[in-house]
Amino acid sequence: MNRLSEWLEMLRERIAAHALTQKLWTRYEAAAPREQLALRALGVVLLVLAIALSVMMPLHRFNVDAIAALHAQQDTLAWMQANRASIGNASSAARKPGDSILTLANQSARDLGLTFKRYEPSGEHGLNLWLEQVPFDQVVKWLDVLERDYGVIAVDFSASRRNEAGLVDVRLILQG
Repeated sequence: MNRLSEWLEMLRERIAAHALTQKLWTRYEAAAPREQLALRALGVVLLVLAIALSVMMPLHRFNVDAIAALHAQQDTLAWMQANRASIGNASSAARKPGDSILTLANQSARDLGLTFKRYEPSGEHGLNLWLEQVPFDQVVKWLDVLERDYGVIAVDFSASRRNEAGLVDVRLILQG
């Protein structure tokens, strides 16, 4: 607090040392009491206006930017909704209507050298799978192929490490 009062005193002295400030102060002291009161009131109004603008302008700018961002996001959403059908069909372009999820998973896994330890249906369009001692990198490639080429995704995935480097036991649920 002491440093602040020292700084304010130094600022007051610097302002008072200016010729223009001395001239204005002389005119203020020579003015009638009613004029002095009016000048003080004007000073208070200008101070309040300066403070209000220094707070309101950044808030207004933030509001304008937020509204612009909202409109951009709404435009993106509208585009996504309008193109939903074409985007959805692109991911399952290689899938034949009669192919079951088990057939797709088994065939694509075999192409990458993966075999299932166990499998069972999960719901109407799902499949629970267990793989043991498989290379983690191959599992990731296989899941990428399933999603990219057939529109089949892993909705649940867990992997546990084996003693050998890079090998894992995997349990997952595919849906698509």
